[in-house]
Amino acid sequence: MKLLTILLLTTVSLLTSCKKEQEEFGSKISLRSLSYTSVEISATCFLTGTEGLFERGLKFSQSPKSESHYFDYNETTINGGQGNGSIVDTFANLTPNTTYYCHPYAYRSGHLYRGEEISFTPNLIYNGALQIGDTGPANGMIFYADGLGGGKEVIYLSSWTGAWGCDWVDIPGTLTDFGSGAANGTIIDSYCGSINAASNVVANTTYNTYTDWYLPSKDELDSIYTNAYLPGYLNVPAQMYHTSSQINIQQAWAIDFADGTALGFDKAMAPGPSIIMVRDF
Repeated sequence: MKLLTILLLTTVSLLTSCKKEQEEFGSKISLRSLSYTSVEISATCFLTGTEGLFERGLKFSQSPKSESHYFDYNETTINGGQGNGSIVDTFANLTPNTTYYCHPYAYRSGHLYRGEEISFTPNLIYNGALQIGDTGPANGMIFYADGLGGGKEVIYLSSWTGAWGCDWVDIPGTLTDFGSGAANGTIIDSYCGSINAASNVVANTTYNTYTDWYLPSKDELDSIYTNAYLPGYLNVPAQMYHTSSQINIQQAWAIDFADGTALGFDKAMAPGPSIIMVRDF
């Protein structure tokens, strides 16, 4: 009976010892914010089956995590403390348009546990990082940002000063409203065909590989004047610029950047106002 008791105690002791050694690492990781050159990441780390403290943190790299090596000299390691818990950290001075990888880890008694990995690519269109005056995806000047990573950028087409075109042709449907410039261009081109008119010239322009440019509406051009030109973000001559907003069969709206005045300009007059072209992103 005494021998049986000793055997049972020994068995219980072995089972307890094995259970302690069966450590399991769990983690959760998420991207809190991402801008043009920085990222904020949060993670939760928990290691079960251990009674001792362990190191928790984040590993950050331009390469996916290695499962075959405990440590990788290409990784940046952020120590987030000891034991189960959370870590929040910001990585700055990132290179735009470069993919990065990050995963949480736990380190205890010579063993490295790696958690779930996320990847991300900082660029110009994340989480409202862009602001008026910044450089847009096509290297234009941003004059409108929607706070969600989208907006409008502008380029000065200095090589062209021609007529608005389509004189004595009524083009119904063109608007002056902000946001109507792209639609105005489609309408104008449907009536005017491929003649050498302002809207058509813009529609057929490729700049920095982008081909989705359009002539701004009256209110869009006014926004360019107010938000980009007056503060000094957009360096263009103080002269007349075309809009895509028709007034009547003879005239279209133009804006004089000398003082911001909007006025009707003869659609047939050449040389005419200059062109500032816009694209959405």
